[in-house]
Amino acid sequence: MARKKIEESEIFRILKEAETGIPIKELSRKYGITEQTFYRWRNKYGGMELSEIKKMKALEQENSNLKRLVADMALESKQLRMFGKKVLSRSTKERAVDLLVEEGLSLNRSLDVVLLPKSSYYYQPKAIDEETMNEIRRLAFRWKREGYRRIYRRLRRSGRTINHKKVYRLYCLEGLKIRTKPKRKKRNASSQQLPLPKNSNEVWSMDFVFERTIDGRKQRILTGIDHLTRENTILQAEFTFSSEKLIRYLNTLERLPRAFVLDNGTEFTSKDFQKWAEDKGIEIHFIEKGKPTQNAFIESFNGKLRDECLNLHYFKNQRELTDALRIFQKEYNDERLHSSLNYLTPSEFKRSYG
Repeated sequence: MARKKIEESEIFRILKEAETGIPIKELSRKYGITEQTFYRWRNKYGGMELSEIKKMKALEQENSNLKRLVADMALESKQLRMFGKKVLSRSTKERAVDLLVEEGLSLNRSLDVVLLPKSSYYYQPKAIDEETMNEIRRLAFRWKREGYRRIYRRLRRSGRTINHKKVYRLYCLEGLKIRTKPKRKKRNASSQQLPLPKNSNEVWSMDFVFERTIDGRKQRILTGIDHLTRENTILQAEFTFSSEKLIRYLNTLERLPRAFVLDNGTEFTSKDFQKWAEDKGIEIHFIEKGKPTQNAFIESFNGKLRDECLNLHYFKNQRELTDALRIFQKEYNDERLHSSLNYLTPSEFKRSYG
């Protein structure tokens, strides 16, 4: 009768059940194993997490395969060279060298077989900079959706002298890589970038983002951004946003732009809104229907709002949503680094621009 293969997850589950006080005999009968097997598992894997058990089993399997490979190898040059051409990691090659030496092959010959330079075999990796690693962990936890480039910039701004390559190495070593964005389609040669205004509060974009709270109610979030400074100037959540409510809200703002870039939503195309803009001396520029890329600044901001705020929380009601939006707006304007602003915050860029 073939032996039953026990998966790592099942070993982990059995050991965890034993910790709850279930008798060993009962567990052995339930999972069809002997008590000796259970005690062997407990001695080997006791206190480990599932990921650690999987890693140890994988290492044991790899060592077993290497031993079997070395045992089956003849010392003829052709077979040794075939072994050396296998695509192996540096750590695996080092273990292969040790096994070949145990089998009686000289060290130099073993290094030649696995195509591993002697300098690599004797190389001792530098100790991890724990202080820097802890700071990278802290920044990655604080700014959950930032990659290593912005973390590198934050480390530099804090006064640390560090190379971006080291940050990337430690960032990957700690397993902090976030999901990358899908590759963008190449821009057509005929398309043009949006021209930048010369002053702040010259051109703003506005748009709406939809969200639903736990109480089941839909929320409409009015967003706005300054084209030059990338400052988030408008961020307001309401159950509905008629043109009258939109005008009422805009009248509460301390400042208004000289021009708005808008899509063709009914709130923006209404006669009331256009009359209000005309009275205020504000120009209105509508993008073409079905071409949101013509309003790229606000579309980019909406994506960041979704990725860095809305997708990270569940909001019970509108009050919780509004509180989160206020926090996000302050962090976005005063703390978030923008690559398009040479890794300054919008507030810093606005002050430096004058």
